[in-house]
Amino acid sequence: MKERLRQWWEQTRASLWFLPTLMMVAAAVLALFGVPLELRADWAAGEAQGWLHRGSGRSASDLISSLLTSMITMTAVVISITMVVLTLAQTQLGPRLIRNFLGDLKTQAMLGVFMATIVHLLLVLPQIDDQMTAEQVPHVSVTLGIAGTLLSVGMLLIFTHHLARSMVTEVMIDRVGRELDHAAERLLPKRQDADGEAEARVDGQPGTLTLTLAGYVQAIDRQQLADTAERAGASIRLDFHAGQHLLPGATRVRVFPASAATPQLQRAVEAAVITGTERTPPQDLEFGITQLVQIAMRALSPGINDPFTAMSVVDRLAISLAAILQRGAAPARYRDRGGNVRLELPAIAIDELTDAAFNQIRQASAEHADVLIRLLSAICGLMTVATDGSQRRALLRHADLIRNQAQRSLPEAADREDVERHHARVRRLSSEPDSSET
Repeated sequence: MKERLRQWWEQTRASLWFLPTLMMVAAAVLALFGVPLELRADWAAGEAQGWLHRGSGRSASDLISSLLTSMITMTAVVISITMVVLTLAQTQLGPRLIRNFLGDLKTQAMLGVFMATIVHLLLVLPQIDDQMTAEQVPHVSVTLGIAGTLLSVGMLLIFTHHLARSMVTEVMIDRVGRELDHAAERLLPKRQDADGEAEARVDGQPGTLTLTLAGYVQAIDRQQLADTAERAGASIRLDFHAGQHLLPGATRVRVFPASAATPQLQRAVEAAVITGTERTPPQDLEFGITQLVQIAMRALSPGINDPFTAMSVVDRLAISLAAILQRGAAPARYRDRGGNVRLELPAIAIDELTDAAFNQIRQASAEHADVLIRLLSAICGLMTVATDGSQRRALLRHADLIRNQAQRSLPEAADREDVERHHARVRRLSSEPDSSET
């Protein structure tokens, strides 16, 4: 249940309406309860309140009406600008990155200022009578409406600047990369913890649960599964992780002992696995990588032909992959208080992550020597932080593929020689002793 709530929170937080809605509710409460309290308090316009609006009921009503009209027009312009930016982002960067725009808290906060000001003015206006004297007008509420409008005018310039900045590919690349880094920090154990984890061994033949789930695995409530297995006196082993696509009836879960594989346990397992029609980043490292790769693929398309953006993606991928290599990719195991393994998840394979990071960029860069060389440079850097032989073998395999690609596709001998020189450096680094052995 905890993981399901967290998944719901991530999806809600990444929606454009979330923060503006909270701000509109706060503005409505302030207008509906603030005006009556102010009128009962019998505010009087005097020197102590010189910063407040001090007009009559008619002037206050006319002022709020004018402000309301202006705010509605301004907000319509802001929403139109936002939709144009989202359309351009979808075309230039890809549809999977739209959620990064929608989930931007700065964008939500700025839209919330506009919407909250409109709600406040709308609810204050009916509570002001044209026949009110200056002493009867809720001057604080009127002044708050003026302040909100002034703030919105200032926000309009900031909002336009922020949206323009968000369309810069390097900004989006860094935003997606940081999200990937946070996911790696949550999901992967530290290297010393992973190295000290002993291989789990369970005696006896396993039972099998056939799941009826379908769609992409968005999250797995690991603690709930471990608790369920402990209550059933069982050990559960999953053969899938977040990001994989499940077919109903084609996904099986192993359970030790076989006698624990009951329909009740199957329902409990299915309740702990959250599926949906799209992939989400909280537990899916490969999704973050493919988001970055998608930017590079768009940049390398014939219609755009921007290798500089592709090289920026390669540099950011190298930063995230370095953190992943240093942390390791041991299978996640959950134990009960007695030390018994109750849940085991498959390893997040380095081969799969490097394939997702490099394959498509390499294939799309067949005629871009600068991108192929940048890929080899990134692999050189990753070789220096690789912590075991399996990681180095995965990196070396991609270096060999890049070299072969260059030999086939690059017409200039000088470009091929540059590729050979970088490839030789990767070879030298791969033959050095593992950091774990030094």
